[in-house]
Amino acid sequence: YLERATDGTFGLTLKVLDLASSKISNYKIVEHFYSVCDEIPLIRDNGATMSILDGADVYYIAARNSPHPLGVTFRTGARLPACCTASGRALLANLTNEEVCKLYPDELIPQLTKQHPKYRGELLAILDQARAEGYSREIKGTRPHMCSYGALVASPSGKAIAAALRRG
Repeated sequence: YLERATDGTFGLTLKVLDLASSKISNYKIVEHFYSVCDEIPLIRDNGATMSILDGADVYYIAARNSPHPLGVTFRTGARLPACCTASGRALLANLTNEEVCKLYPDELIPQLTKQHPKYRGELLAILDQARAEGYSREIKGTRPHMCSYGALVASPSGKAIAAALRRG
C-alpha cells in the first residue's frame, strides 16, 4: 500500500483504492440508492448523494450527479463538513445537542460559503428545526446557487445508517 519514491519519501499506491471499494461495498444500501435514483424523475433530473457521518464530516458513499450543469459535481469518497450539507445536518440531527457540541467544540464552525451559519448555536437551531420537520435543508451553504434537502436513512430500530440528499 506504500511505495518509496526515488527521493526516499513514501506515497500511497493505487491498492488503497481497493480498500475503499471494499469498505463501500459493505454498504448494501448503495446499490438500492442507485436503483431509486434511476426510478424517480426528480432525483434523476437533479442529482442526489448518500453519505455517512465520519466524525464532524460527511463521507459520500454514493453520488448521482445532475445532468444539468450545476458548477459542482459530487463523487464517491468526497468529504465535507457535516454542518455545511443537508445530508450532514440530517445525520447530526439524529444526535443529541451534547454529541454535536463534542463534534464541534468551538463556537465557530466550518463554512463553505458566507451564507452558511458560522456559529455552533446557529447550527443547533438548524438541527432543532430539522428534528421537528423530519428533514434538513441547506440553502447556499455548499455552493452559492444550490439548495439541498437531506433525510436520514435509518434501520427499523431507528439507528442511523446514512443520509440521502437531493440537490437542485
